[in-house]
Amino acid sequence: MENAEASFLDITFDHALATTLTTFHDLSDDDHDEVLELDLALDVGDISHVDDTETRQAIWDTRRKFNPDAPTGDDMISQLGHLDDAIDDGRSLRVWISNDPSDLCGYYWLCARLAGNMAGEVFTVNVTRHAMKLMGVYKRNTIGDMSLDELVNQINNVTSVNGLTLRDIKHIWDVLVAENAPLRVNVNGVIISVADSFYDQFVYASVQDTPTKLSAVVELTIEAGPGGMPLWWYLSRIDTLVANQMIEYVGDERDVADAEVKRVTQN
Repeated sequence: MENAEASFLDITFDHALATTLTTFHDLSDDDHDEVLELDLALDVGDISHVDDTETRQAIWDTRRKFNPDAPTGDDMISQLGHLDDAIDDGRSLRVWISNDPSDLCGYYWLCARLAGNMAGEVFTVNVTRHAMKLMGVYKRNTIGDMSLDELVNQINNVTSVNGLTLRDIKHIWDVLVAENAPLRVNVNGVIISVADSFYDQFVYASVQDTPTKLSAVVELTIEAGPGGMPLWWYLSRIDTLVANQMIEYVGDERDVADAEVKRVTQN
């Protein structure tokens, strides 16, 4: 396996991809084994003061309710501190992104932070959620599903980001911050601000009058809607629809593998 460029500091907004990148560097036996995992979930919630972690804590707590393996608030504070150090040291950054809202919002935020404050070089690796297999093309749930072999094929396929691009992207982020909607989604390649109930119509349409597996409901919702949101978000919205008495759990709702839901019968 070829060594990664030692001058790069890898940044990802996806927890699983951070693990894969760390494994890659370990196997490469190089001295470049630091990966910044900025899984800030900036597609969801208040983004007016990202560095003020109190404004993000509720989102991170909700994420861990449905995904106990997700990073904690303390993890994010630590990673943000490492980012500050990297910027101060003029490190060159290699940023891994996809078209998922969490990746794009994270990238926009990072560009806004670097604009006018860039000492090192910035590069991106754009990863599609579509990949080739022996039986044809398949779609990853997230770029975190990328295998180690796929990562090796992409790791040096980088695009340079100049200062002008950073400033242009900062403007996009500034608009999103001004809107500060509860949710940001990717519609036809453009990140737009929407209400947190945006996906509820797709979730409800995927629930039947008879019990349906929770996993099947999420899969149908992903197919029907714009997609790109993490599993924990869909599960949180299902909880909201249950609280609003539009649907109900059948069995143990804490068991994602076996739980079922159905529509509430209206009298």
